Amino acid sequence: MKSLKFKLSLVTNVIAIIALIILGVVGFLFTKNALFKTIENTEINALKVSKTEMENFRAKNLSSLQKLSEDILELPYEKLNSQEALLANIGDMFKSYKRSANLLAVYIGLPNGNNIVSDIESEKHGKSLRINGKDNGYNATTREWYQGAKRINSIYVQPYYIDPVSNETVFTYSRALYKDGKFIGILAIDASLTMLQKTFEFNQAILF
Repeated sequence: MKSLKFKLSLVTNVIAIIALIILGVVGFLFTKNALFKTIENTEINALKVSKTEMENFRAKNLSSLQKLSEDILELPYEKLNSQEALLANIGDMFKSYKRSANLLAVYIGLPNGNNIVSDIESEKHGKSLRINGKDNGYNATTREWYQGAKRINSIYVQPYYIDPVSNETVFTYSRALYKDGKFIGILAIDASLTMLQKTFEFNQAILF
């Protein structure tokens, strides 16, 4: 009798142990799948946020260039028809746009190869603008942002590259300016990827 009770008790304990093991395995698999699903959803959300930020970055810079070109072209032709006229009339405008839109540089390439620039170098000298041109061995008309915008007569986006002045990675957005049917030059802005990267890092910190 005692032997039978012992055997029944043993069988019951073995069944209980097996049941606990099965429950543990099922619980582990459920937790594992739930964890993987959470990680997957987080990664998907991160990609969606990154895509949205890239689209916002592009849209903001396209809008800034469009608005700046409209403001410039509101000036009469005599305030735009020479290097001297441009230097006298667009400095404050360039400086204001650069700061408000967090741009690395705002500039206009002229048909003579000179580039009228508002950037960190002009700021170092306490000026709104500076000339980057033949005296520095620079010719704007040979640059991709100039030639691309002149060729398509629309907004041209130069893929990212390292800006030699700031050593930052930038995108350049450019377009040709015409006033009263006359070519003025190629207006361009440099947008640094640093701000975009900081936005990515901030959003990823929230997600994770």
